[in-house]
Amino acid sequence: MANQEEAVEELVERLVIDLNTRPLCAPLQQSILDIPKLRLNIASPNLAEVYDGLIRSMARRARDIAPALYCNKAITPFPNPHNRPAKTSASPSTSQKKDKGKKGKQAVEEHDYDDVTKWGHSYFIIELYFKDEATGKDYDGMLLQLMICDNNGYFVGFRRCVYEKWSGWYYCSDDFTLPFFLQRDATKLRMEGDHTVRPLIGGAVTFEKIFKNLGFFPDKRDLKEMEKSFLAAVLVFCEARRIIWVFMEVKRRISRNEKERDLDCTIPGKEIDKDYAWKDTKDWGVDSNLVLTAAATGVYTYTPPSAVSVKATAMEVGVKRKRFENLIAQGMERGHVGLIMREDSVVAPKGGELLRRLKNGKHRLGAWDSHSVNQASVKHERANWTSDHKLQDLPLLVAAAEARAGEARRSRGTRIR
Repeated sequence: MANQEEAVEELVERLVIDLNTRPLCAPLQQSILDIPKLRLNIASPNLAEVYDGLIRSMARRARDIAPALYCNKAITPFPNPHNRPAKTSASPSTSQKKDKGKKGKQAVEEHDYDDVTKWGHSYFIIELYFKDEATGKDYDGMLLQLMICDNNGYFVGFRRCVYEKWSGWYYCSDDFTLPFFLQRDATKLRMEGDHTVRPLIGGAVTFEKIFKNLGFFPDKRDLKEMEKSFLAAVLVFCEARRIIWVFMEVKRRISRNEKERDLDCTIPGKEIDKDYAWKDTKDWGVDSNLVLTAAATGVYTYTPPSAVSVKATAMEVGVKRKRFENLIAQGMERGHVGLIMREDSVVAPKGGELLRRLKNGKHRLGAWDSHSVNQASVKHERANWTSDHKLQDLPLLVAAAEARAGEARRSRGTRIR
């Protein structure tokens, strides 16, 4: 039974992009107050259960802000053109870009406010805290915030709070940045944030290490240990959203309170050897492209890796996914891809309707999404998500969300065209 392949049904679902019922772009975010937040007590005696709830809450929000769903899996949102620095008189326009030519290409591209692809990502925060009810241990109330980008699911930076005083933000990559309004005073770390360092992953011990090694930085300047914990956080919070077997494997290790060891997958029907597991996490973008291309064309095939170009372990994974249904399927624990990276040629092609509506209706884009907040998003906003507004203001936030939902329903006949 351990090697039994996951049961699948033939998948014939086509990708549908309905601009009248789905958000055009990412949520509007202009300050830290606009960024929603999920909290996780890493000392919970039911850590596997609350971790499962955390990943599912992230998946629900991803579906709410997605331009489309496929097999009920969210496609990452298109940038919101308002999520950018304020335009000044010195900011070059498209016409200035043409005049400057190649000499000033880089500077102009960085500040071309007419190009909605240059700015606009939205984010959410995972706030970790430690409160052991049995022992009273709480690390003096320390909090650790991890900033996650909606566009690609990346962990882009962190900060901590000790004795009610917040540190500045730390980040590791200029390619995957913090929100524009947090960049000025942020500190860049001397690390890349990719999987060149491969952390060991276990149960609760790994989460406490993440909390301590990031939370105590820079007071304890052990950059090597901090980097391992940063990358462990990438795996348990980011890769677990993107790749289903990672989510299931991490949850399994938590429930068994396992010691830290190399990454592999021991889930029946999804087994992956440690020699190939890390490479498999890097293929998320490729797998997403395959899903969207196949879903848009109706040609549902999966081509296993070539024996010439990869190891035998990769071939074994290819055999496990020999059908398209093994790559994507309905359900949080079915298929391989849990979050789909947007492919612009499919979702937002140049000259297409989505880009036209964004350009023509930039001033009408709303806070949670471009058009509406459905009842599902209102419910999980109330139940799980907060922000850095005062907690007593949460009923007002929920009321505002419900009001936006009602307004959206009343104005469906006057949408951006």
